[in-house]
Amino acid sequence: MIKKYIQYIKNNPENYWFRARWYGWGWVPATWQGWLTTTIYVFIGIILGIALENNEQTKYSTPIYLLVLTTITLSFIFLTYKKGEKPKWSFGPPSNT
Repeated sequence: MIKKYIQYIKNNPENYWFRARWYGWGWVPATWQGWLTTTIYVFIGIILGIALENNEQTKYSTPIYLLVLTTITLSFIFLTYKKGEKPKWSFGPPSNT
């Protein structure tokens, strides 16, 4: 099963950054660009969380944090939609793998 999944990820003639997941809805990184994008997104989230935790003025920092995190998340979803396969619900490997 793992070998089939790796073959599915590597079989990428359209050079999608993100391939469709086998179970559920969404994407998984398929190229180094997809992995880099995902790593940067997670890193920014961690940095924002640390900054929020260490900030003494929480009255204003929480709404700003949520606004920035929402903006970054929506940008990440938009990028995965544009650079990935079209999303669809799936419940197992595609029939062509």
